[in-house]
Amino acid sequence: MIKRLRGVTCVVTCTLTTCMSMMSVAHADPSAAEIESARKLFKQAEADETAGKWDVALAEIHRASAIKMTAGLRFHIALCESNLHQNAAALSDYTAADLLARAEKNSEVQEAVREPRADLEARVPKVKLTVPNDAKNLEVRIDSTVVTDLTEDVRLDTGAHDIEARADGRAPFSKKLNLQERDSVTIAITLPSLTQAPPKSVDAPTDEEPAANGSSKRNYVPAILATAGAVVLVGAGIGSFLVAGGAQTDARTACTSGSTDCSGDKSQVHVWDAVALGAWIGAAGVGALAVVLWVDAPSRKSDAA
Repeated sequence: MIKRLRGVTCVVTCTLTTCMSMMSVAHADPSAAEIESARKLFKQAEADETAGKWDVALAEIHRASAIKMTAGLRFHIALCESNLHQNAAALSDYTAADLLARAEKNSEVQEAVREPRADLEARVPKVKLTVPNDAKNLEVRIDSTVVTDLTEDVRLDTGAHDIEARADGRAPFSKKLNLQERDSVTIAITLPSLTQAPPKSVDAPTDEEPAANGSSKRNYVPAILATAGAVVLVGAGIGSFLVAGGAQTDARTACTSGSTDCSGDKSQVHVWDAVALGAWIGAAGVGALAVVLWVDAPSRKSDAA
């Protein structure tokens, strides 16, 4: 594998040298001094790659590419990232190197990119994000980095990741992921609306609603009416009893003198006695109802009572 990488590096190095030579002819900028500086940086980076100093080599290649990016330099960036286990970034840079190589008609870099790119395509985890279509000013971040294209799968390195999302008028979304190689997951980003119904106005309690302190306003009208009815019935009973008493006295006087028939007077007394008894019985029943109503006067409308 090391021999193969060295062979690929040699091919890309030759291509890179050719491209830099062409740059000095085809472009006024960068200058010849800058091209020479880029060559030296790349030569040192190549030595560091051979020594396994991938982080040092990556920094040197970035400095060289700041002068002028080429397909060969992009390939070496991806190569260093891959050896530093930054596979998601390496896959992105291998893809970019392939596009640059096609634009430069650089078949050597195209060939060098093919195998490592295919390997990372299969190994690097991918995450599909689905979001609400009506979310306004939506922003999705993965590990504090804004996701600019939500239509494509996001390639991430293995390990733990934080997904966060925000939108106007929505509750924020947060989720933690722990990815393994070759994972392919879909995350549905849910952003519940923060819009709520206006609070119900608080009015003064009525006969049908509890008062603010938790007690209910009682309606005593039914109790009053029942009490009055009981009093009326008691009064009617007393009146009937007195009338019956008077009729009995008159009947006794008439019967004693023997001047009239006593049967009619006795019947009249019995009728008034019955009326009095019925009135008192009714008064007792209505009185009992009045007591119940006074003890637990319910909350109800007066007309319903």
